[in-house]
Amino acid sequence: IEVETAPKSGNAEVDALIREARGQLDQIAAANDAIADPALSRQIEDIEATCRQILQRLEEQPNMLSQLRTFLRYYLPATLKLLNARAALEAEVSAGQSADIAARIAKAVEQVQSAFHKQLDALNEFRFINLESEMDVLADMLKSDGLTAEPDAPAAKEAEAPQADDPFASLFAKGEKK
Repeated sequence: IEVETAPKSGNAEVDALIREARGQLDQIAAANDAIADPALSRQIEDIEATCRQILQRLEEQPNMLSQLRTFLRYYLPATLKLLNARAALEAEVSAGQSADIAARIAKAVEQVQSAFHKQLDALNEFRFINLESEMDVLADMLKSDGLTAEPDAPAAKEAEAPQADDPFASLFAKGEKK
């Protein structure tokens, strides 16, 4: 059993939201324990793990709170409510009743799982963009202090050319933010 430590983001509001979200994740795990469907349980476990990664990112970068406020205040509690309802229906589902609502909940869980992954991906992209910015500033400082190749050097030109395998190229080309 892994015991989570108290959040230490340096921001009291963020720490309180992380504690609250962890409590909701514990309730989601309890609801999952009551659900007999192994495929659905695996999806719920994945949702839990993804959400814990999101909370870890928030603890590391509390300035991301504005990006995660809706996630923490709406999507996570709504997911908990949905899974508690599914767990409450378990006896009926096991008896062959309420199959329609169980199928609808399973579809909703699949959508939630996808959305949580997209949220984590967006946070990772933001983190990588910040890292790119830091690397650009470092390169510019090294260049201005004469510690790297001149701007006309082939290596510098290659670094400035757009890369086909750059996962962020489309993000900047379209000018849209996710």
